[in-house]
Amino acid sequence: SWETKMNASTLKRDWAVLIGALAIAGLALVVPFAVPFDSPILDEVRAQIDHRIFDQLANALFGWVLSIEFVIVVSIVFALQYTLPADPTQRLFGKGLVADAIYFFWDHLVYVFLVAVYVALLLSFLNEYFAFLKVPGLAETPAWLRFLVGVLAADFIAWFQHFLKHKVPFLWRFHKVHHSTTEMTLFSDFRFHVIDRVVTLTFSPIPFFILGFQVPEIVAFEFVRRWYNRFYHAGIHTDLGPLRLVLVTPQSHRIHHSRLDAHRDKNLGNLFTLWDRLFGTAASDFTLYPPTGVANDAKFPCEYRSSWPRTVLLPFYQQIYPPAELASDICRQFISWFSRPAPSDSL
Repeated sequence: SWETKMNASTLKRDWAVLIGALAIAGLALVVPFAVPFDSPILDEVRAQIDHRIFDQLANALFGWVLSIEFVIVVSIVFALQYTLPADPTQRLFGKGLVADAIYFFWDHLVYVFLVAVYVALLLSFLNEYFAFLKVPGLAETPAWLRFLVGVLAADFIAWFQHFLKHKVPFLWRFHKVHHSTTEMTLFSDFRFHVIDRVVTLTFSPIPFFILGFQVPEIVAFEFVRRWYNRFYHAGIHTDLGPLRLVLVTPQSHRIHHSRLDAHRDKNLGNLFTLWDRLFGTAASDFTLYPPTGVANDAKFPCEYRSSWPRTVLLPFYQQIYPPAELASDICRQFISWFSRPAPSDSL
């Protein structure tokens, strides 16, 4: 394995980085409560830590992770992944699951600090400046028809923004994080860069805003969509039979995550395969279960290149890598511009 090939000094460094990072995070959470004096600033810091981190993580753990629905769904998917593995060599509880599970909690923190605030500001902006885009008279249409149109519109927007993430080099830098998983798991759906998440959130509310959806309708759709997304990210050997012609499946989405050049930018659908078929991005083979991960980037931090301590910090390495790579490319471009020889005068 990769870990056995690593020398002792590298492993010691990874353990030191992990222990140091955990120590710093622990001190950042504990010190404000341990300081023996009070001040308005300290009181605000304590309140924010208590509300935004401890309360939210407790809610994620006890309100979601330990909920009956969560336990049932996770148990069923793990059982399917064990009995019908897309990759028989993949361990059920390997490094990929560890990294994705950390992303599960990372995604929750991102939601607390970014998503809620960003979506609220975006909807406020849309209501103030783009209210004319709302389709009038939809309140009188049957609820089932309005919901169907909304689902199709939302799914097209999801396909379109996904298409842009693959075709626009700047967006692909950040979307690569989602494609970095080499061990597809139930929690791979949580593996995203913050910038990638912001792009998704910029597009996703638009159809609901235009169609005037109410909160219960949005919640119902998002609940089904998010859980179905997690199902087809799992490493399960199934194409769902005839349903593969309509729905995204574990097999078709594994093609999307494939490292092979032949599968690049294929199967971009989020829920339905309709848009891939209409716009020519559908892969035609329903039998392949290729290896997954980021191709053509040997430096990208992935679990199979990491020791166990580095795997725990992998989400943080992956959040840093795209902007660092972008900054490096910009610096190289500037250097190349200024290092060009001056044109010589022709005689």
